[in-house]
Amino acid sequence: MTLEKHILPGIYIMFGLLSVLVLIDFFWPGQQVSEVITYKSREIASKKNGFRDYYYVSDLSTENYVVRTTNELAETAEVGDPLVIEISPIFKEINEVDLPKAEASELYSLRIFSGLILPILVLMILEISYKKKYGYSTLVFVILVVFLVNFIYLLN
Repeated sequence: MTLEKHILPGIYIMFGLLSVLVLIDFFWPGQQVSEVITYKSREIASKKNGFRDYYYVSDLSTENYVVRTTNELAETAEVGDPLVIEISPIFKEINEVDLPKAEASELYSLRIFSGLILPILVLMILEISYKKKYGYSTLVFVILVVFLVNFIYLLN
């Protein structure tokens, strides 16, 4: 009874506030940094995917950042082109990459999951569990561990 009455509400509130903090960091306009592409690479990420085909990963490097991009954006970019990178205000993560020459931009795909989908999922599961009087404890534990690992990743 003590666990449900005293400890779990504190844990739920703490993780709820951390989720809101991550969402604020994702949605709040960040600092835009203009860099020049110094190196462009395309490499095989894995030998084969599910369709027995190769999977390529493209990176654009600047003086201060290495940005993983889609192959389409990397193909239009050339060494020496300007690259505008939006950095999140709290955790200093790359949110968006813009290539002015091609009028193309993209959201950083890992950031969509770690900054948007996962925090919303945590808030939804915490609310459902709270309404069920702290039910679904295994699901809550797993999602909170995943969120905690994600939060530690954001801090680094």
